[in-house]
Amino acid sequence: MSKTLTITPKIADLKSAWLEAKKNEAGWTEHRRGLEEQLREELTDQFAVILDELDQTASLTTTVQIGDDFTAKLGYSLEITQVNILQFISGHPQMVGVLFKQEWKPDARAVLKTLNGGGPLAEELDGIIDFKPLTPSFAKK
Repeated sequence: MSKTLTITPKIADLKSAWLEAKKNEAGWTEHRRGLEEQLREELTDQFAVILDELDQTASLTTTVQIGDDFTAKLGYSLEITQVNILQFISGHPQMVGVLFKQEWKPDARAVLKTLNGGGPLAEELDGIIDFKPLTPSFAKK
């Protein structure tokens, strides 16, 4: 199976336009981030007042208006290690799915290794795993 695709003139034009747009996007993203940093510096004191008044018992974030057509989202994030979560849940198993969302993400390499290994575990796993095609994405090499 060849992993090199045939390039027609139209594909070449689209690819060139995409590369140019990607180059411009990177420049504009860097520029926007610089402006955002300057805005954060200029608004530090005002942000601090709002964050001090934020009622963390009700919400961790708030949106503030800056002029008529601009907003900023301020707030806090919750941080807890997996070890601390496991210790807490082991003492309070009734809180699984209540205080902490339980999400299981498959380890693709381990799943494929298990599937390719055969046996009853592979058969059971094969019955619950679906493979959905990804939307093709593009990158500059």
